[in-house]
Amino acid sequence: MDENDETARPAEDGADRMKEERGRRRRIALIFLLSLLIAAAILVPAAVILTQRNGGETTPIKKQITYCRADFNSDIWKNEEYAGGKAERPVTATARDVRVETSFSDRAGALAAFEKLRALPEGGELFADYFTLLISGSDNAEAGAMSELFASDTEARVPRRFPPQKITGVSIRYIGADGDRGYAEWRVEVSIFENDGLAVDWFDERDAGAARFCLKEENGSVKIAEIHTVYTME
Repeated sequence: MDENDETARPAEDGADRMKEERGRRRRIALIFLLSLLIAAAILVPAAVILTQRNGGETTPIKKQITYCRADFNSDIWKNEEYAGGKAERPVTATARDVRVETSFSDRAGALAAFEKLRALPEGGELFADYFTLLISGSDNAEAGAMSELFASDTEARVPRRFPPQKITGVSIRYIGADGDRGYAEWRVEVSIFENDGLAVDWFDERDAGAARFCLKEENGSVKIAEIHTVYTME
C-alpha cells in the first residue's frame, strides 16, 4: 500500500467527521428554530385573544388566593379594626357628565352613600343595589337577592349566601358602550377588609382589586352580564 494513502486516510476521516458534526449541529439549530416558531404561532394568537376579551387588559393565570374565614354571626359595625376608628370610606363614581363623590363611616352612611349611585346613567340603579347588598350581606332567606342583579345568561359567578362585607373603598367609572354586543362597560375598583371571597372573588389580591363589569338590559332592567378581573402586572 502506498505510504501516502495511509497518511491521507486519517485526514479524510477527520474531515468527514467534522462535516457530520457541522451537519448535526445545523439540524439541532433548525429543530430549535422550528420549535420556537411553532410556540410563537400558538402563544401569540392566544395572547391576542385574551387581551381582546379583556378589553385591552392582559390576562395572566389567576393567582391562588387564601381568603379569610366567613363570619355570619358578628356585626361588622362593632368590629374595632374595621369601624372602631370611624374612618371615612371613600365612594367615587363617574359616568359621562355625572360624578358622585362621598364617603361613609357607619352603616347608615354606607347605605346613603350607595344610594347616591342611582344618579349615574348606564347602570347607577344596579350599582346602588349591588354595593348595598355587599355591605348588608345575604342570608338564606335572601339567597336570590344578588342573583336578580345578574343576567339570565351571565358568565360571571353569582354569589348566593355571604356575610356583610367590610368595604373600605369603592371607585367606579363608565368606560363606554360595546356596540357589537350592546353592553355598557364599567371599571369597578373595590377594597374589602378581611375579604372572605364568598361575595367578591374577582380581586387580583385578597382584599382589593379591579374588574371590568359588562352590563346589559334584560326585561327592562340593567343586569351584570360579565365580570373580567383587571390584573396587576408585576
